[in-house]
Amino acid sequence: VRRRAALAMGFLGADEAVPFIDEALRVGTLQERILATELLGNLGRNDRVPSLIAALRDAHSAVRQNAAVSLVRLKATEAVPALIEASR
Repeated sequence: VRRRAALAMGFLGADEAVPFIDEALRVGTLQERILATELLGNLGRNDRVPSLIAALRDAHSAVRQNAAVSLVRLKATEAVPALIEASR
């Protein structure tokens, strides 16, 4: 419930939700992980680039794809090597 509430707060742009969004990205359900990757990119959270890079290794392709899109949206040039590796 806490992660779902944080994701909803994230859609509203609440900075207080970011640690819980990050938690959802790491240990949430598939839908929570997908939403978390999208939210971090939409919120412009460059401080969460390492979390998005880690999400490029998620077991589910939708999470990996959203993480890649968010990294590009954030113009995270430090993620280029991880993006190249994930595309293989």
